[in-house]
Amino acid sequence: HLKMPVGRKELERWSNAKRTAGASNNALAEMIRAAHTSGNLNLGSRNLKEIPEPLLKWHDPIGDENWWSIVELSKLDLSNNEYEGMLPEALFVPLSELTVLHVGNNKLSALPRTLTVCTSTLTRLNLTHNQFSSLSEWLGALSNLTHLALDHNQLSTLPESFGFLRNVEVLTVSNNRLQGLPDTLYGMLALTTLSLASNQLVSLPDSFGAFARLSELELSHNRLEELPASLARLSGLVR
Repeated sequence: HLKMPVGRKELERWSNAKRTAGASNNALAEMIRAAHTSGNLNLGSRNLKEIPEPLLKWHDPIGDENWWSIVELSKLDLSNNEYEGMLPEALFVPLSELTVLHVGNNKLSALPRTLTVCTSTLTRLNLTHNQFSSLSEWLGALSNLTHLALDHNQLSTLPESFGFLRNVEVLTVSNNRLQGLPDTLYGMLALTTLSLASNQLVSLPDSFGAFARLSELELSHNRLEELPASLARLSGLVR
């Protein structure tokens, strides 16, 4: 919201800023309108601090659109912007068919619980390069996730509920502050790739031997003094 100016020069600056903001809003509206047809919306690297209003009202027609021609949003990229804290709860309410969400490279520290409206559809979630120091237990409800990227945050632990993420094939949590892992992690039986590099891990749970499909395991730059004997059972490891 632009503050009304007083002097002439201020009025000119205000007018120019308002015109620029208007053009930017129009461009965003056009991108969202195009996504009403494709189901894919890339708003990455646009210096956004707030979610555009038309995205919060996904099913509302823009211009002369017909409401019945608007498809469900499948892929949403909000990466490389200036979002801080938590995304608005209203964002995900109309997005129940979302399959891919990329919010990397922001300053986020929490996710709204409304993301669980995508429980049956969301397969890829990228939260890399943010400011998460913890994650909510309800994330374990996103049971159809196959790829979960959490690198470059400030996580000291992972939720116990991650054991319910039985379809996750790729989990990357490098460059965090992990000091330990929950014993429940063995529930992630579909894991093929697990990156825990550059953390503060001193030990690993014995349950690691349950990851029968694991082929890539990255543990470099930790404080591990020994590895659990159960790792010997992971015959599929190639690196």
